[in-house]
Amino acid sequence: FVQGKNVNTYPDRIVETVNRGHLVGCHSYSHEIASIYSSIESFMSEIEEYEGAMKSAIGEEQFNNMNKVIRFPALLPTVCFQKQKQLSIYPPFAKKITVFMTGHP
Repeated sequence: FVQGKNVNTYPDRIVETVNRGHLVGCHSYSHEIASIYSSIESFMSEIEEYEGAMKSAIGEEQFNNMNKVIRFPALLPTVCFQKQKQLSIYPPFAKKITVFMTGHP
């Protein structure tokens, strides 16, 4: 799991990791806990920033075709998505996150 700010700092390492067949999971963009959980909008903004960093590093097509995994900062449950299908999710705003990640309610 990687923070988006580190994707921007070390894009070559992300590319190498993905090209070796490893899954790179989201651990927010900034890891600034108070800000991330201040609202659903703040949380979603973190995910969108991470997504932008990943697309910039490995390309949009490759990012769109990978499985998505989110490890919430501060020890909240991990969310797993496999090719647009939700596998598990637990936080109170789970439905909004599911719709964002999969495009489906």
